Amino acid sequence: MDFIAAGGILAATGYTRQGRIVAHGGSAGGMLMGASVNLAPQLFAGVIADVPFVDVINTMLDADLPLTPPEWLEWGNPILDEKAFAAMLAYSPYDNVTPSHYPPIWRLAA
Repeated sequence: MDFIAAGGILAATGYTRQGRIVAHGGSAGGMLMGASVNLAPQLFAGVIADVPFVDVINTMLDADLPLTPPEWLEWGNPILDEKAFAAMLAYSPYDNVTPSHYPPIWRLAA
């Protein structure tokens, strides 16, 4: 993932150290925060997630939600497309939480 790679480069080049980065994102950016912290929790000192979109699978499988069908044009329709489903499942923050040492996460909601 590019976001994690960028953090790794910042640490490798001496701009920061692993475990000293605080990341911030909202909505789909909050999904990026959740996916990133699931994949590389050691990189972060903390995460701020503004109204994070973290339950990707359940949301994208619900055709009755008004914002879901329009997103299928960009993300793919996981109801009809197994590859789209597998791709979403691979990064969906809610579906990829594991027993791990996570950094502090401040989740904000309106």
